Amino acid sequence: MAFVRTILALVGGAVILMGSADAADRQEVSAISIPDLGLQIAPGCEGKTVTFNLVNTGEAWPAVGAIMILKATDRAVLTRRNMRLAQGQKASFKLLAERNPGGEIALYVAPTWFVREFTLDARISCD
Repeated sequence: MAFVRTILALVGGAVILMGSADAADRQEVSAISIPDLGLQIAPGCEGKTVTFNLVNTGEAWPAVGAIMILKATDRAVLTRRNMRLAQGQKASFKLLAERNPGGEIALYVAPTWFVREFTLDARISCD
């Protein structure tokens, strides 16, 4: 199955792209893994624009989870999206340069179907 991206939303300076991924796509996006969610995250930079590419390599999520982009130093939420990922689904998040406060930017995924300790799942600085 070929990967197809569609723009889902532009909310608060974050662009969210969704689609499905085949096995080759999942292997390319394996920078950070969250085993309890079956999720792989690859952070990146496009100038000062921060990107987080996610792939659900596990089972379909039974409910929505909150995916938040935060300022790492004070954990201030810069953008948040509630999503339910299907098996093999891929989602890309961008924090546009004009919304980037500088410093380290992080991503945290909070499922609603179980309690998960708060931790910054991925971090990157695109200064």
